[in-house]
Amino acid sequence: MINPARMKDEFLDLVSISSLSKREGAIARRLETILKSMGATLEVDDAGEKVGGETGNLLARFAGTKPGASPFLLSAHMDTVGPAEKIRVQVEGDIVRTDRTTVLGGDDKAGIVAIFEARPACWGPSTSTPGVSKRDGVSFSTWMESAS
Repeated sequence: MINPARMKDEFLDLVSISSLSKREGAIARRLETILKSMGATLEVDDAGEKVGGETGNLLARFAGTKPGASPFLLSAHMDTVGPAEKIRVQVEGDIVRTDRTTVLGGDDKAGIVAIFEARPACWGPSTSTPGVSKRDGVSFSTWMESAS
């Protein structure tokens, strides 16, 4: 079941973390903690080393029991455009914005929150769900917002 209050809390948590391109280390650590609490196994590739960034791409896998099922992957990126240092989030009812001195970082942290909220609907509430491919997961990439 979609829980708007939980989504808002998770969104506020994530947008408070600065994550400019190549400086996604703090958000990656936060996502690793969340994904592990969901029962995922994690891999971090060497993309960060190759581009001079703080972390690589995250790939989280969830256990399944149906070997012949088609793989299912949800994906979003961790980085944002700037300015994104010392983000000052303002909440007015259901409206979330910044004080206009920085970006909010909703692209793509809203996508990350949507994936976290969709996870039980896609894989079920347990970490090992019958009928789910053994290759299902989520990926969170680095360095999407900047090609320089």
